[in-house]
Amino acid sequence: MNSSPHHSLYETGGSYYNGIFDANTGVKWLPVYEFEEDESKSFTVVFNWNRQGVAKDWSLTAWGTEHSVTVTHDDELESDHMPKTTDENRPTPSEIIVP
Repeated sequence: MNSSPHHSLYETGGSYYNGIFDANTGVKWLPVYEFEEDESKSFTVVFNWNRQGVAKDWSLTAWGTEHSVTVTHDDELESDHMPKTTDENRPTPSEIIVP
């Protein structure tokens, strides 16, 4: 049984309980958040890496359809980024030979 606190991601000032996600809940989709151009919103992230059997793997995806999106940490911490895959730099898979 997983103990509290669970991982959670929620808009700052909102409810921790609405953002809970872990192995018991599977993939967690937040509600759609709409931003005006140059608008900022703050989100709170809670992690408990000490719970038994908890996966230490997570990601956050944010995108914009009309404006660019920037995700930053309040303490200006740097994060790793996955490389962007576009048609110009999409890898060509190797042929898989099935015996």
